[in-house]
Amino acid sequence: MASGKTLKKSLGLLFVILSFWYLLEHLITHFDQLKELKVSVFFLGILFLSLLLFILSHAMNVASWWLLQPNKKSQGLSFLMSSEIHFRSQIAKYLPGNVFHVIKLVQGATEKGLNLKRVLFVSTLQIILTLIMGFIFGLFTLFFRFEELAKVLELQKLWSEFEFSFKAKGYMILVLLALLVASYGFLFLFFKKSLSHLKEKIFSFLQELKAFSIRDIIFSLFVLFVDYLLMGYIFYLVLNYFPGVNSEISYGYLTGSFAIAWVLGSIVPGAPGGMGVREAILLKLLLPFGVSAPILVVFLLTIRLVNVLADVSVFFISFMPFLSLTKLEGSAKLEKLTEENP
Repeated sequence: MASGKTLKKSLGLLFVILSFWYLLEHLITHFDQLKELKVSVFFLGILFLSLLLFILSHAMNVASWWLLQPNKKSQGLSFLMSSEIHFRSQIAKYLPGNVFHVIKLVQGATEKGLNLKRVLFVSTLQIILTLIMGFIFGLFTLFFRFEELAKVLELQKLWSEFEFSFKAKGYMILVLLALLVASYGFLFLFFKKSLSHLKEKIFSFLQELKAFSIRDIIFSLFVLFVDYLLMGYIFYLVLNYFPGVNSEISYGYLTGSFAIAWVLGSIVPGAPGGMGVREAILLKLLLPFGVSAPILVVFLLTIRLVNVLADVSVFFISFMPFLSLTKLEGSAKLEKLTEENP
């Protein structure tokens, strides 16, 4: 088991190193093209707007997590308290391991009086829903922007000679989906000793899921769907006003590309916040659309910088008086009784 974990970490580290090498190679090869970049005050205003939109995206993630919480009204778990818990955990995702933000989230929630097991399950469920929604959303949007995806897959000649039908595009997307699922399934089975452990996990997960409202899960999925739309818009906004860029990339293709890159960056073990991996995938998906490689790398690094600033911002926002609330009502009463009757 230990050797399996070591191998996963090693593979994850290898992916991160290769991703950064891919980015740096494209940045350095035509570095002289960056001399043409001129940053205007207006563009700085666009970056500030994108920072605010990233913070809004954090609030939507909080809403998704809060909606999944069962018995939140009876527990007195408010959206503001959930925001404090969630915001304070985000900065930890840049620690190596890609799991420390979840640990910090669970720790903050239990300190507020929430049940440890339930919070851990809700946080895991939200991650699963986010990955599923991102994967489906990415494939769905790329399905309708297949002409652009054909450029990345270097199918330009084939595209000009044979116009893909709706059915043909559907088959291609299904094949891509099957390959991705099969590859990840193979890796998963490779690192597990037996299928019996997996069956137990799935059965336990489904049993736990019965305590949750289907309506809340659907609402949570809808919030995640809107969040992907918002994140795609941030990329589209910054790219279209980025210095030296005359972009041919559509909003639909850019949003789908982001969703796929986000999902793949999240499942790479050991990549802090998907750093490097997401940028490398996006670079590959966006290169064939007339934007020079070094400018595209700088654009992706700029987006990452603004994203990190948003994570730091919500961390400090979590200490503001209107968010730094007391513990849950039941937990506070129990603590008071404990102090009075030691």
